[in-house]
Amino acid sequence: MARNNVYNLPLILLLLLSLTLPILSTPLPSSQSESQSQSHWVDIWTAMPQLTEPANLPPAPFVGTPSPSPLPILYTPLINIRTPTPSIFPNTTLRQTLRLTQPASTIRLRLSNAFGSTDLPITSVAISLPPNNTLGSASIIPDTSTPISFDGDTSILVPAGSLIVSEPITLPKQASTTLTVDLYLESGQNGTDITSHPGSRTTSWMGFGDLVGEDSIVGGDVVGVEHWYFISTIEALLPDTYHGWPDLLLPYLHNNPQTNTLSLLNQAAGGNRLLHDGLGPNTLSRIDRDVLSHSRITHAIVFEGVNDIGTASTSPTAQQITNNHAAPRRRD
Repeated sequence: MARNNVYNLPLILLLLLSLTLPILSTPLPSSQSESQSQSHWVDIWTAMPQLTEPANLPPAPFVGTPSPSPLPILYTPLINIRTPTPSIFPNTTLRQTLRLTQPASTIRLRLSNAFGSTDLPITSVAISLPPNNTLGSASIIPDTSTPISFDGDTSILVPAGSLIVSEPITLPKQASTTLTVDLYLESGQNGTDITSHPGSRTTSWMGFGDLVGEDSIVGGDVVGVEHWYFISTIEALLPDTYHGWPDLLLPYLHNNPQTNTLSLLNQAAGGNRLLHDGLGPNTLSRIDRDVLSHSRITHAIVFEGVNDIGTASTSPTAQQITNNHAAPRRRD
């Protein structure tokens, strides 16, 4: 029996990804030369992308009707009707803050349109530093805004179902672990299928017009919400806080000589389920994208199944699902 438990543990770790899913990524050893490290990128921040539920879409002022885009046509036997398609974030700047799990001087930004059913046109992007290293700030430190390019262009069209990686960005010298990311969408994204992470627990700001790099965007029509939109990953050229339990774990890892070079990637979704979609896609469907696709991953810490069991009814079918969760542990 002991042999089976040891044998099955890696399988369980691999398959039962997360209510909270921290992933440990190995930075480059500090002894490596700069030229060697430039050939390796390490992910030092992530947010699990998912299809945005109606309740987590932006408030009404930031949902409009696009004029330049062709409208879908509905055919009936008697009439041909053009039906307007909503546009999310038309003429809108998003200011979002995030905390890296490892200080960095050179990074790349990954933007995701994984769940979009239409292309995502982004007019401009910039990173900057918030005052006092503060999460959720609508202000930035003056003169720290740095434009981001994608293959030489400051604007980018992210195809439906795809992601895009920026060119390398050199951070300001005073950079610590908290960054501000500004995104400006001149025309917005058609349709209501957009990619986000609804559980940021950090205020993101949105306002009309091109506000990228503005010292502050508070006031007027600016609205704050606790979601991240379109931002997927920060990569760093490096050999790692929020305050969920993975963030409390991180100092312990860094105080241990055997684990003090690890960064921690949190792919959590509170409300996520193993076998069926809950808050976001089910665990089994996102192993490859949310775990195995990240660079230099060495470990996965798994906390999954609570929402499957806790929300289940007492019917025989529901109880069978609960039993299925324990099945991997009983495999020979």
